[in-house]
Amino acid sequence: MEIPEEIYQTVLRTMPIPCVDLFVFNSAGEVLLVRRTNEPAHGQWWFPGGRVHFGETRETAAMRQLMKECGLHATSLKELWTRDVILPLESGTRVSHGITTLYAATVAASSHVLLDEQASDFAWKKPAAWAKEPLETLVRDALQQVISYPTSHKNAREEQERK
Repeated sequence: MEIPEEIYQTVLRTMPIPCVDLFVFNSAGEVLLVRRTNEPAHGQWWFPGGRVHFGETRETAAMRQLMKECGLHATSLKELWTRDVILPLESGTRVSHGITTLYAATVAASSHVLLDEQASDFAWKKPAAWAKEPLETLVRDALQQVISYPTSHKNAREEQERK
């Protein structure tokens, strides 16, 4: 259900918006980021993602957004964390406030990305390579967690989760 634009703009000015973002990995260990075409973070590298619809779970929203924005289907999906995302808008007169849940999503290495109008470009890079790019704090923090988390602990945790 879509709400009229005037009401939607009032909501954006007065309330935080529930969102999901996707930390998308392929089986080669690369991370997918997209270059945003709209506010907030216009023109910057960001995670695929978007708003949660009324009556939709965050997990369902994550799967929907991944397919809609990138044409990808996740083979696994795991909730990582939820954070406030408060970013200035280009106009400088106000900010955008979202409450986003970040999910780690895995896709096949050969997955073909089909972008929608939300992004102008995409790239697959290893987390350490992305860390060398100018990125928003939220994206940089998520990448840093992946880079600094020892592989041996990660593998042990995954093994324990399977049991």
